[in-house]
Amino acid sequence: MHKIIPLLSVCGLVILALVFAAHDGQAQNQLSVVIDHFTDGDSFTIRGQKVRLWGIDAPEYYQNCTDAAGQEYQCGKQARQFFENLAVSHAIS
Repeated sequence: MHKIIPLLSVCGLVILALVFAAHDGQAQNQLSVVIDHFTDGDSFTIRGQKVRLWGIDAPEYYQNCTDAAGQEYQCGKQARQFFENLAVSHAIS
């Protein structure tokens, strides 16, 4: 789980970079994007278009992982929830 958090943090940076990419040289345009659906920890849908983050490999939504104690947990669901919380909490206006 500790390895997933830094990778998912990059997802937030990618989303911020996409938002800041809207610039026309004279005046900064405001870009507002609504994510329709978070598929898993590294992909989402915007306006019906599936977006997969390049360079990020998060667990698939229904994937389970095993922790250091040998206990199975729902790492895919945790990855998607973390990504969703990260994107929602870093809204750009």
